[in-house]
Amino acid sequence: MSHIKKYYDVIEKCLGLLNTIEEGFEYIQNQIKELRYENAFIVLQDIAEGISSIENAIMPMEDKLPNNNVGERTIEVKENIHKAMNSYKQEKQSQLEEQIKQEIYPAFIGWKEEVERILRPYLLA
Repeated sequence: MSHIKKYYDVIEKCLGLLNTIEEGFEYIQNQIKELRYENAFIVLQDIAEGISSIENAIMPMEDKLPNNNVGERTIEVKENIHKAMNSYKQEKQSQLEEQIKQEIYPAFIGWKEEVERILRPYLLA
């Protein structure tokens, strides 16, 4: 457990960023309801960057973490975000709301819960 202690600050920042990303999804859903697709798209790009940041932060400690599905879940979230970005770029904004509700957000929540499950115990240790 102590070998992960040096990552304490990184873990703390990752867990905080998860909440920020979740707030970003709420913002996106509100923007879509108001037909402000460009604002939603910009925040979706920020969310993709946040997810990549967490992914990169976890990599150095991956072999020290308990068994998990973070890798697979990260791929799923990123693929869903990529599909939504392509829809936006192809002027299919109307699909964005459905993609976020049905695909991206549920995939994100599954990923977030998995990241929290493997990281949170190290903050409590």
